[in-house]
Amino acid sequence: MSENALSVRDADDTSEITVSTSESLAQLRLILEGTFGEYRRPMILIVLAVTVLITATILSRLIVLRRKDYGRRRALGATRGAIIYLILSQLTQLAVVGVAIGLLASMGIMRASETPMPDGNFLVALSILAIITVEIAGVIPALMAANRDSLEELRVP
Repeated sequence: MSENALSVRDADDTSEITVSTSESLAQLRLILEGTFGEYRRPMILIVLAVTVLITATILSRLIVLRRKDYGRRRALGATRGAIIYLILSQLTQLAVVGVAIGLLASMGIMRASETPMPDGNFLVALSILAIITVEIAGVIPALMAANRDSLEELRVP
């Protein structure tokens, strides 16, 4: 490794250059990298699972609150697909805004704490995964809203 460092250096006389390495720090880095690497994927999956649960719960409650609105739309001729599209498109807009705010906030915190930034590909992939996760969480509540009987919803006081 020291030879590689010296070969990169553009010096004619390498006798004046010294390169010191710490074997214990290199081994500590490998241990920490392996430990954190093991927990990275499960942690992301746990966060996404919690996101699905929270999103589905919140969206289910919002649909119950807006059931008359969806009943009116169905009574006026909106198809089930239109109701599903309406709910999922609103959810997509909120997810994109949430991901953008989350990225900006986390990047600001990382810069302020001088933490190394993750790779750009990782950030893009995680953002897309978060939006898809929110969409998947919204499918069941959207189907519930689309399959409600419009006459029954309009009769509820």
